[in-house]
Amino acid sequence: MKNVVKILLVAVVLFASGSLFAQYATPVTNMPFVVGTVGDASTNCQNGIIYDDNTWENGYGWNPGFGTGKFVMKMTPTSYPFQIVQICIAATRLAAGNANWTLDLEIWDTTGAGGAPGTMVWSLANTTFTSVPIWPTVSWHDWTGLTGIPPLTSGSYYVGISWDPNTMGSHYIGADESTTTPMRPGYGYIQSAWSPIQTFFSTYRAIGVRVEGGSSNAHDYAVGPFLSMPSQFINGQSYNIKAKVQNIGSSNETGVPIKFYVDNNQAGTTTLSLNAGAADSVSFPWTAVTGNHTLRIWSELSTDQNRANDTVTASINVLAGNPVYGGTLSACRVHSHVPIVDNSSVFDSVMVTIPTWAFGIQDVNFYIDTVLHTWDSDLQLYIHHGGTSVLMVDRRGSSGDNFIHTMLNDSATTPIASGSAPFTGTFIPDNPLSAFNGSSNNPNGYWTFEAKDNAGGDQGFIESWCVIINYFTITGGVGQITVPNFYALGQNYPNPFNPSTKIQYAIPRAGDVQLVVYDILGRQVATLVNEFKTAGIYTVDFNASSLASGIYFYRIKSGTFTDTKKMLLVK
Repeated sequence: MKNVVKILLVAVVLFASGSLFAQYATPVTNMPFVVGTVGDASTNCQNGIIYDDNTWENGYGWNPGFGTGKFVMKMTPTSYPFQIVQICIAATRLAAGNANWTLDLEIWDTTGAGGAPGTMVWSLANTTFTSVPIWPTVSWHDWTGLTGIPPLTSGSYYVGISWDPNTMGSHYIGADESTTTPMRPGYGYIQSAWSPIQTFFSTYRAIGVRVEGGSSNAHDYAVGPFLSMPSQFINGQSYNIKAKVQNIGSSNETGVPIKFYVDNNQAGTTTLSLNAGAADSVSFPWTAVTGNHTLRIWSELSTDQNRANDTVTASINVLAGNPVYGGTLSACRVHSHVPIVDNSSVFDSVMVTIPTWAFGIQDVNFYIDTVLHTWDSDLQLYIHHGGTSVLMVDRRGSSGDNFIHTMLNDSATTPIASGSAPFTGTFIPDNPLSAFNGSSNNPNGYWTFEAKDNAGGDQGFIESWCVIINYFTITGGVGQITVPNFYALGQNYPNPFNPSTKIQYAIPRAGDVQLVVYDILGRQVATLVNEFKTAGIYTVDFNASSLASGIYFYRIKSGTFTDTKKMLLVK
């Protein structure tokens, strides 16, 4: 008879991370998609730097016996100088943990090896998070009016917490493991060494750390980033171009003109009144016209003391035509050998980057080459992408074993419920994969296969699988658009140079791009790009006529990608 005894939480936490570090790190649970309860919504840094989606699939902590533990996450402002005045932490605990959690707040620079935490620049020791709730409730605690933190004039800080698990055990920082949340650089510290958080927890995306701040100026309106910027623009379609505006100065402002420009031609204007520290958004309608355009939203606060942050700019390409069938792509994982553990979920992901301008999804099929598992009816099999999740197989197969060469297709004739293990053949999934279809749905990005085991006594492995996507593209001008499937920074040409050279870079998806030049002493001497870019390959001209001969470095940052190359100016 099948063993249905449940494994206690304390017993399973050591297996969840799947790494050699599992003896140090401990998640609060390995059951996904538990949504925590938010604390005081008025104080949790809602207008600050935010990377989580405010849902908490897990919580991360440290086992006692290995020394002080820390978790920090990289925080990058949209404008400078940036003065942190508030830190917010999302926390939870098990019943064994004290309701009051004593910890240190810490801020580190990024001078460590490979951009890891290097030097601690500020700390608040022995502060207490009161009334920490018991999982699955997660609440925010904020520390306001912070002083003594060095202003950030460029780059990033790592912000987080440090505590002693020997005296403050069973406490956890909120962990966002949503597949739709971009993974934010973060580090854990245990046994006197830093390692990326994903070393300990492979499904990490972000932790519950936020900061609020601003400038020390009396009058300072900051514009950006763009909000909900479309991933592509189509000729003749109407769009709302939206951006965040924040008063980061210390004075209340009324009736500040905010203007929208397309290619240096004014296309809209409005006014916005904001008290000190407040934030809002502005939106301007625009009907797209085929071609390359520069969109700009900027503040005309006449007394603004920091003009560096009053404009947000995006370079876009507007495509002509309508969606047509573009092709079929099979994205597969082969021999991934991901263990399926009792009473838990495991995840395996593949990145889809179609090397043409993908406009939408026409159809999705899912192929299970091999999933090995005894007693198939323990399993629920999901596919996740772009905020959509489909439960494809819901505890089918009774006591049979494995899924071998199983195709899930909405157009099949036999429901998966009518099949039997090992389900070789083509079946209708329990829920339709057409949930992913739509001409405005982007096929690119991560597709994540989840195998959820709902009982004890039977285990297995995800071995090989594919997601098969029929996608749309845009007619008219597609041949002129090159969208790479990788990030890259090219070597400048010519090199050595005098006084001009060209630098080429590639980004596979839309996002903010920063390309900066430094001298041999690490001083920033030029900013070549600092704006939102759509996916593509770009070439930038750099004129160094005002600089002395010598070695210079240029560095790109877009999303989590960074790269640096050297060039030589010879006059």
